Amino acid sequence: GSIAGFVSASSVTDIFYIASNGGKKPPDGYFSVSACLGTLTVCSVDRAILDQAVAMQRPDFEDSVQIAVALAEGLDAIVTHDIKGFKNAGIKLYTPAQLVKELRLR
Repeated sequence: GSIAGFVSASSVTDIFYIASNGGKKPPDGYFSVSACLGTLTVCSVDRAILDQAVAMQRPDFEDSVQIAVALAEGLDAIVTHDIKGFKNAGIKLYTPAQLVKELRLR
């Protein structure tokens, strides 16, 4: 089978911020965003997604948005370093290392 990567629209600004070292190195941020846009499908974050995230009442709203996006898009899993933050999300979870291991087994 094949694998496809997705990113929520709201995460793209986070990618820029992290990659640019808090905005201190904009070229690095733009490079990383461009790489993501060239590789991943961007999922919309609209009012319905935000309402669904609010209804979840999870401790971390940003995680709730990611969960709501994944569920709305019918995605198979979320890849995250913060497995605890996504506990009981109703979707399969992988750390990046777990995903790589899973892919090597295929």
